[in-house]
Amino acid sequence: MRQHIFILLLSLFLVCCSNEQIDNIAIDQQIEKVELSEPSSLYNSPKNTSVKWTAFKHSKKVPVNGKFDSISFVGFKDTSTVLDALKGVSFELFTSSTNTNDKDRDYKIINHFFGVLVNPLSIKGEIVEINGDKSGDGSLVLEMNGKQKSQPFTWSIDDYDEFFLKAELNVLDWEGKQALDSLNKVCEAKHTGPNDTESILWPTVEVIVLSQFEKVN
Repeated sequence: MRQHIFILLLSLFLVCCSNEQIDNIAIDQQIEKVELSEPSSLYNSPKNTSVKWTAFKHSKKVPVNGKFDSISFVGFKDTSTVLDALKGVSFELFTSSTNTNDKDRDYKIINHFFGVLVNPLSIKGEIVEINGDKSGDGSLVLEMNGKQKSQPFTWSIDDYDEFFLKAELNVLDWEGKQALDSLNKVCEAKHTGPNDTESILWPTVEVIVLSQFEKVN
């Protein structure tokens, strides 16, 4: 009888030890998985951001390229996706920093175009919608000449975390005809093509934003 009791107790002890070993192995495996997993990468605030634009003159739409040397961004979020990082970002482009590599032309644009607008010092905006994964579309609210209008854009980001945004806006949507006519008049000689009978400055402007993001783990 005592022998049977001893065998029973020994069996229970072995079963308990066996279960405990299994539980310990499972816990160790979970710990290993946690230790091996890498933390998600986060996008930090971008550096080396540039805002370039292309306007068009003459009947053949000859491009005139320029950029803003002074810009500011607020509201960038340190998150693991471009969409979350950029949605809600607001920006300001300072018109006095207009740079076309031609000082005389810069002066005319600053004073005879931007200077005619209701708010001549800057153009403001905010990204309100952005869709996609590595590329997609979105919309921003652009404030210019005292008007706020929605502006669509397309975007992409490459394997080197360089962000590219492109938009084509029409200054007439912001009631900019007076400013457009003012600049066209003061630049009449430059805006009249060899086969044109009058000076022509197109209301459409292509805007490109290039920004280098940084990632941290």
